[in-house]
Amino acid sequence: MNNKRLSVLLITAILSLSLLAGGMLFYIERVNTSLWQRSVTEILELTRQGSDTLDTFIEKDYDTLQVFINEMARKDPDDQAWIQEHLMRFKTPPYEKYYCIDLDGNRLYGEGAVTGLEPEKAEYLSKLSGQGVLEPYNDSLDGVLSLGVYKRFTFSNGHSALVLKQHRLEDIAQNFALSLYNGSGFSYVVKNDGEVLIRSTNKNSNRTFKNLYDIIDLSGKNSESALASFRTALESGQSGTAVFSYNTAQNVFCYVPLSSTRDWYLVSILPNSVIMKQANNIIHWTLMLCGLIAALILAIMFIYNRSRRAHRQEVLQIAYYDSLTGLPNFEKFKLEGAGLMARSPDTRWCVLYIDITGFKLVNDVMGFQFGDEVLRYLADVLLKKKGEQDIVCRFSADNFLFLHAYERRKDVGALCQRIIGAMRWPAIGGRQNVPLSVHIGVFCLEDDPGAGDISLMVDRAHMAQKSIKNGRSNQYCQYDSSMRSEMLRRSEMEAVMEKALADGEFTFYIQPKYDVNGRKIVGAEALARWIQPGGRMVSPGEFIPVFEQNRFILQLDEYIFTRVCESLKNRLERGLPVVTISVNVSRVHVRQENFVSIYQGIKERYRIPDGLIELELTESIFLENLDRIGGIIRELREAGFGCSIDDFGSGYSSLNALKELPVNVIKLDREFLLNEGDTGKGAIIVRSIIQMAKKLEIQTVAEGVETPGQLAFLKGAGCDMIQGFIFARPLPEPDFARLLEENA
Repeated sequence: MNNKRLSVLLITAILSLSLLAGGMLFYIERVNTSLWQRSVTEILELTRQGSDTLDTFIEKDYDTLQVFINEMARKDPDDQAWIQEHLMRFKTPPYEKYYCIDLDGNRLYGEGAVTGLEPEKAEYLSKLSGQGVLEPYNDSLDGVLSLGVYKRFTFSNGHSALVLKQHRLEDIAQNFALSLYNGSGFSYVVKNDGEVLIRSTNKNSNRTFKNLYDIIDLSGKNSESALASFRTALESGQSGTAVFSYNTAQNVFCYVPLSSTRDWYLVSILPNSVIMKQANNIIHWTLMLCGLIAALILAIMFIYNRSRRAHRQEVLQIAYYDSLTGLPNFEKFKLEGAGLMARSPDTRWCVLYIDITGFKLVNDVMGFQFGDEVLRYLADVLLKKKGEQDIVCRFSADNFLFLHAYERRKDVGALCQRIIGAMRWPAIGGRQNVPLSVHIGVFCLEDDPGAGDISLMVDRAHMAQKSIKNGRSNQYCQYDSSMRSEMLRRSEMEAVMEKALADGEFTFYIQPKYDVNGRKIVGAEALARWIQPGGRMVSPGEFIPVFEQNRFILQLDEYIFTRVCESLKNRLERGLPVVTISVNVSRVHVRQENFVSIYQGIKERYRIPDGLIELELTESIFLENLDRIGGIIRELREAGFGCSIDDFGSGYSSLNALKELPVNVIKLDREFLLNEGDTGKGAIIVRSIIQMAKKLEIQTVAEGVETPGQLAFLKGAGCDMIQGFIFARPLPEPDFARLLEENA
């Protein structure tokens, strides 16, 4: 009986163990399959997002090339100068290049030159139609492996042509190659026949094979039928997944076609062991606890759910968050921002584009580790300043974005001030009072409701941020529609300024300075003018600020000064009357170490007598290093130049400057004369300055004098010279010469 019961128990135990083992095996298989399918689905989605990103990049190139075509299609290909100039205007340094190819004329425009095409290349290009992407090739000039995006069009004379935008293949690989699971996975761009077009830079990838099929090991578990299915899927433009052996291990291949190019695929490869890491952990613990059925079930459910959430969170973290600051990246920012705005259509929205001033210098001087601390500090500041509906993200490098919901327009300015204040002299990385500042560009959607797309809002905020001049006095700026026009106009001026100077489009006008009775010309001022072909005159207020920012003002200042010296020399040699001419010098030039020697050399080359040229320095220069400026003025006086302070009274250190600097003349800021009678506060200041200047033996000039009332007041105040429309406008040099001879 006991033996029979023992047998029954043994059989029951064996059956129970068998059922448990069978159930466990079934469960393990389900866990493997479920997690694997979820992971592969997420990897395929990441691959599809990478494909969409690359497609968007290529589509933007198509749009840019269409801008070329809209202009060039109206031109004749023989207008080589215009085509070259148009190409250079859109050039984006340092590595992108633009070309225009006249297929019928066998001419290649680009890189500042026009060349012919090799027969084989000409035949290849002539077969292209519509738009597309050229397979990677070596650039004919520098040999760099490149990728070209093209569009075909027709010149006005009927010649077939292409416009081509060229990128370094290395940049494309770095910017668009996917890195999956902390670098364990990687991606390639291949043709539908497996030929590799863009190679992954991942350290785990194979960098020598030429065709995707070369790395698939058919000696292992791969079947010919699986490979045939994979080939068929690629050739028919399908997306999906496959599992093959590579580097002696099973790998998952996820493939998605690119819509912007024909027969190109983005293929992601990830070791199967990495995907199943979480599942293997679950299986290990399940087998250890299989004797306790209840605990086993609970443990499996707990581990499974926890691992699934952690696994998904890891994928989302990689795809949507910045690893340094923990903030969302731009893709996450766009997704959440679009959702927020769609759910709250009546809310007033704005985007802040925030940039750390001089961040490159912070990295160079303080080190990259400290630079990372600064980025994390700014991220923390933005998180503390954001409201419930707001979103912040790290856009790139030291650029951050802030989507803000506001009620009143002034609330936006207050938010900017709070961010600026939090970044002023903070304590970071153990250092106290770190000298930091930020520039913030602001775009409010209500200013342009048509720009409701997040990317468009960011672009406009970036325009506003870039319009801020260097310095701390104005650290945030709101977008207005004129900024786009201003940026385009600035680009147009910068594209032609060198050629305009070489072609003699820049000249100078001369405005006389009279005595207070208006009878005698006692001096003059040379004023730069830009007269473009066709007689259009560009306002100095338009081009001078641009040239001061890009430092082209150095060439223009020296050019105008040289032309003035030529004019004086010519009049002296002919025995004609001359007066002292003042020439403006920008603050950029004064900061040059060899400034005095350059101007002295030009003066001596034309043998200009001392006292005939006066250099005008704007008062804002004296707000810098007063001792250094004083030394420069003394050197100029010793070299025979007169020196004057322009716009005197517009700054805050004028009186101190008069005490310290040996200047000959001060020009009164014309704002004192505007909207003031002879008893206003401006008039009191003008009288005081004139009397003080007389005691210091400094002459005074009032510029911008336009009315008899202003003239009468200045005459009574004792001003020495008058410059303004009341006596004469700025004149071309020949007209001034005739006026001077008549006056003499």
